[in-house]
Amino acid sequence: MKNMFFLFAFSLLCLTTSCEKEDPQPAIQTLTFNFDKGYQGWTAGFSDYSDDQEGLDLKHKIAPLPEPLDGGGKKGLLISSHNRPDDIFMFIARKLDGLKPNSTYHLSMDIQFASDAPESAFGIGGAPGLSVYMKAGGSHIEPKVTETNGRHVFNLSKGDQGEGGTALKVIGDVSNGKDEFVYNSIRRTASDLEVKTNAQGECWVVVGTDSGYEGITALYYQQVKLFIAQVD
Repeated sequence: MKNMFFLFAFSLLCLTTSCEKEDPQPAIQTLTFNFDKGYQGWTAGFSDYSDDQEGLDLKHKIAPLPEPLDGGGKKGLLISSHNRPDDIFMFIARKLDGLKPNSTYHLSMDIQFASDAPESAFGIGGAPGLSVYMKAGGSHIEPKVTETNGRHVFNLSKGDQGEGGTALKVIGDVSNGKDEFVYNSIRRTASDLEVKTNAQGECWVVVGTDSGYEGITALYYQQVKLFIAQVD
């Protein structure tokens, strides 16, 4: 009888305290977007310029990778501009859905892209590599470019040039790691980001560049990997 009572008491303790087991770690979802296969649901845009500024040459498209990365017919998402206003922000963004509504998620990114901007070069207004700042983040609000009195402005808090905002953080620059103007495939990573979902279980992730270089910046995004895990 004593043994039976002990087993019953122990079982009851386990039920009421869960035997003091640690909470399981949140499951991490990994999403991989390869732009060799097209836009993959991403959109592209530009902000921080005025209609009266000419020769900006704003463009984006899926295009073959440039030399010397063009072997094998690989493609990327080309986004390009001539930063005459000394402040153009060019970005790509994507909606994520099917998440838990009104919840916070931890977000990390692994971004692969090609740049021809040397690490040590100088340029007008700033360096073509070190003065073009890469930013990443997300929001429960859809990223858009709004126009007021001919001025095109990004609707999320991203900061200006080398400073981040509440939605987007600075994660590096676009220098190619070389001493010459030649395209090289490089990576930038973002971690310790948080993004909240809206009432429909949606959020948006954004990768962009905020430029202090007054020349042409042409980047080829090749792949973006997202790692998300629910916090609450």
